[in-house]
Amino acid sequence: MHLSVANRLLISGSQVLVAIPFSLLGLTKFEHTEEKAIWQPPNKVFGIVWPCLYSMLYVMNYKILSNPVLTLSYKTLFAKNVIIESFCQSVWLYYFRYKKQIRGRSKEQYFSSLLAIIVLLFQSSELMKMLFSCEKIGNIKYLYVPYFLWLNFASLLNIQLVAGYTKQLKHVGPIDRCMII
Repeated sequence: MHLSVANRLLISGSQVLVAIPFSLLGLTKFEHTEEKAIWQPPNKVFGIVWPCLYSMLYVMNYKILSNPVLTLSYKTLFAKNVIIESFCQSVWLYYFRYKKQIRGRSKEQYFSSLLAIIVLLFQSSELMKMLFSCEKIGNIKYLYVPYFLWLNFASLLNIQLVAGYTKQLKHVGPIDRCMII
Protein backbone atom coordinates (compact mmCIF):
# COMPACT_ATOMS: atom_id res chain seq x y z
CA MET A 1 0.00 0.00 0.00
CA HIS A 2 1.31 3.47 -0.87
CA LEU A 3 0.07 7.00 -1.46
CA SER A 4 -1.02 7.63 -5.04
CA VAL A 5 0.72 10.28 -7.10
CA ALA A 6 -2.44 12.40 -7.03
CA ASN A 7 -2.58 12.24 -3.23
CA ARG A 8 1.11 13.12 -2.95
CA LEU A 9 0.64 16.09 -5.28
CA LEU A 10 -2.45 17.40 -3.46
CA ILE A 11 -1.02 16.95 0.02
CA SER A 12 2.34 18.43 -1.00
CA GLY A 13 0.67 21.51 -2.42
CA SER A 14 -1.99 21.89 0.26
CA GLN A 15 -0.35 24.97 1.81
CA VAL A 16 -0.37 26.67 -1.59
CA LEU A 17 -3.90 25.53 -2.38
CA VAL A 18 -5.34 27.16 0.75
CA ALA A 19 -3.48 30.43 0.10
CA ILE A 20 -4.38 30.88 -3.58
CA PRO A 21 -8.01 32.04 -3.07
CA PHE A 22 -6.92 34.68 -0.56
CA SER A 23 -4.30 36.02 -2.98
CA LEU A 24 -6.52 35.92 -6.06
CA LEU A 25 -9.33 37.74 -4.25
CA GLY A 26 -6.95 40.45 -2.99
CA LEU A 27 -7.51 39.51 0.65
CA THR A 28 -3.82 39.55 1.55
CA LYS A 29 -3.12 43.13 0.53
CA PHE A 30 -2.39 46.10 2.76
CA GLU A 31 -3.71 49.55 1.91
CA HIS A 32 -1.08 52.29 1.98
CA THR A 33 -3.12 54.07 4.67
CA GLU A 34 -3.53 50.98 6.84
CA GLU A 35 -1.64 50.69 10.14
CA LYS A 36 1.33 48.36 9.90
CA ALA A 37 3.43 46.60 12.50
CA ILE A 38 6.66 48.41 13.32
CA TRP A 39 8.82 45.59 11.93
CA GLN A 40 6.61 44.97 8.91
CA PRO A 41 8.65 44.87 5.70
CA PRO A 42 7.39 46.49 2.48
CA ASN A 43 4.48 44.69 0.79
CA LYS A 44 6.63 43.46 -2.08
CA VAL A 45 8.71 41.37 0.37
CA PHE A 46 5.66 39.21 1.11
CA GLY A 47 5.15 38.66 -2.62
CA ILE A 48 8.67 37.28 -2.84
CA VAL A 49 8.93 35.36 0.43
CA TRP A 50 5.65 33.42 0.42
CA PRO A 51 6.07 31.85 -3.06
CA CYS A 52 9.63 30.83 -2.14
CA LEU A 53 8.45 29.27 1.12
CA TYR A 54 5.57 27.47 -0.60
CA SER A 55 7.95 26.12 -3.24
CA MET A 56 10.30 24.76 -0.57
CA LEU A 57 7.39 23.21 1.33
CA TYR A 58 6.07 21.58 -1.83
CA VAL A 59 9.44 20.04 -2.69
CA MET A 60 9.99 18.85 0.87
CA ASN A 61 6.49 17.40 1.24
CA TYR A 62 6.62 15.60 -2.11
CA LYS A 63 10.07 14.14 -1.48
CA ILE A 64 9.05 12.87 1.95
CA LEU A 65 5.78 11.37 0.69
CA SER A 66 7.67 9.75 -2.22
CA ASN A 67 10.58 8.45 -0.12
CA PRO A 68 10.65 4.63 -0.50
CA VAL A 69 12.65 4.22 2.74
CA LEU A 70 9.94 5.73 4.95
CA THR A 71 7.11 3.55 6.22
CA LEU A 72 3.54 4.08 5.10
CA SER A 73 2.51 4.80 8.70
CA TYR A 74 5.12 7.60 8.93
CA LYS A 75 4.01 9.05 5.58
CA THR A 76 0.36 8.87 6.61
CA LEU A 77 1.04 10.64 9.91
CA PHE A 78 3.17 13.21 8.09
CA ALA A 79 0.39 13.77 5.51
CA LYS A 80 -2.19 14.26 8.28
CA ASN A 81 0.05 16.81 9.98
CA VAL A 82 0.57 18.69 6.71
CA ILE A 83 -3.20 18.80 6.10
CA ILE A 84 -3.87 20.00 9.67
CA GLU A 85 -1.19 22.66 9.23
CA SER A 86 -2.78 23.76 5.95
CA PHE A 87 -6.14 24.03 7.69
CA CYS A 88 -4.59 26.10 10.50
CA GLN A 89 -2.98 28.34 7.89
CA SER A 90 -6.31 28.85 6.13
CA VAL A 91 -7.94 29.86 9.45
CA TRP A 92 -5.15 32.36 10.04
CA LEU A 93 -5.51 33.77 6.51
CA TYR A 94 -9.27 34.01 6.94
CA TYR A 95 -9.03 35.99 10.16
CA PHE A 96 -6.29 38.25 8.78
CA ARG A 97 -8.05 38.90 5.47
CA TYR A 98 -8.49 42.37 4.03
CA LYS A 99 -12.02 43.82 4.38
CA LYS A 100 -13.14 46.23 1.67
CA GLN A 101 -15.84 47.75 3.91
CA ILE A 102 -13.27 49.14 6.34
CA ARG A 103 -10.37 49.31 3.86
CA GLY A 104 -8.19 47.18 6.08
CA ARG A 105 -8.46 45.05 9.19
CA SER A 106 -10.16 45.55 12.54
CA LYS A 107 -8.64 45.17 16.01
CA GLU A 108 -10.83 42.08 16.48
CA GLN A 109 -9.28 40.57 13.36
CA TYR A 110 -5.79 41.23 14.69
CA PHE A 111 -6.65 39.44 17.92
CA SER A 112 -8.39 36.49 16.21
CA SER A 113 -5.55 36.10 13.75
CA LEU A 114 -3.05 36.15 16.63
CA LEU A 115 -4.88 33.24 18.25
CA ALA A 116 -4.95 31.44 14.89
CA ILE A 117 -1.23 31.92 14.26
CA ILE A 118 -0.43 30.64 17.77
CA VAL A 119 -2.33 27.44 16.94
CA LEU A 120 -0.50 27.31 13.60
CA LEU A 121 2.84 27.68 15.39
CA PHE A 122 2.00 24.81 17.73
CA GLN A 123 1.06 22.62 14.77
CA SER A 124 4.22 23.67 12.92
CA SER A 125 6.28 22.81 16.00
CA GLU A 126 4.77 19.33 15.98
CA LEU A 127 5.64 18.93 12.31
CA MET A 128 9.16 20.23 12.99
CA LYS A 129 9.63 17.65 15.77
CA MET A 130 8.37 14.93 13.47
CA LEU A 131 10.79 15.96 10.71
CA PHE A 132 13.85 16.27 12.92
CA SER A 133 13.22 13.06 14.84
CA CYS A 134 13.43 10.90 11.69
CA GLU A 135 16.96 10.37 10.39
CA LYS A 136 15.70 8.64 7.23
CA ILE A 137 14.39 11.96 5.89
CA GLY A 138 17.87 13.39 5.41
CA ASN A 139 18.65 17.03 4.72
CA ILE A 140 15.36 17.74 2.94
CA LYS A 141 13.87 18.55 6.37
CA TYR A 142 15.89 21.78 6.44
CA LEU A 143 13.56 23.21 3.77
CA TYR A 144 10.98 23.53 6.56
CA VAL A 145 13.13 25.80 8.74
CA PRO A 146 12.66 29.06 6.72
CA TYR A 147 8.87 28.57 6.78
CA PHE A 148 8.91 27.95 10.53
CA LEU A 149 11.07 31.03 11.13
CA TRP A 150 8.84 33.17 8.89
CA LEU A 151 5.75 32.04 10.84
CA ASN A 152 7.47 33.11 14.04
CA PHE A 153 8.27 36.49 12.47
CA ALA A 154 4.65 36.82 11.28
CA SER A 155 3.45 36.10 14.81
CA LEU A 156 5.67 38.91 16.12
CA LEU A 157 4.14 41.27 13.56
CA ASN A 158 0.70 40.12 14.67
CA ILE A 159 1.60 40.74 18.33
CA GLN A 160 2.71 44.27 17.42
CA LEU A 161 -0.62 44.90 15.68
CA VAL A 162 -2.63 43.62 18.67
CA ALA A 163 -0.52 45.64 21.13
CA GLY A 164 -0.78 48.79 19.02
CA TYR A 165 2.92 49.01 18.17
CA THR A 166 2.26 50.32 14.70
CA LYS A 167 3.45 52.88 12.26
CA GLN A 168 0.70 55.07 10.90
CA LEU A 169 0.82 56.50 7.45
CA LYS A 170 -0.49 59.95 6.71
CA HIS A 171 -1.06 61.81 3.46
CA VAL A 172 1.17 64.88 3.22
CA GLY A 173 -0.22 66.92 0.41
CA PRO A 174 -2.16 66.96 -2.83
CA ILE A 175 0.21 64.43 -4.36
CA ASP A 176 -0.61 60.91 -3.20
CA ARG A 177 2.51 60.51 -1.04
CA CYS A 178 2.62 59.07 2.43
CA MET A 179 4.78 59.84 5.40
CA ILE A 180 5.39 57.69 8.49
CA ILE A 181 4.48 59.47 11.72
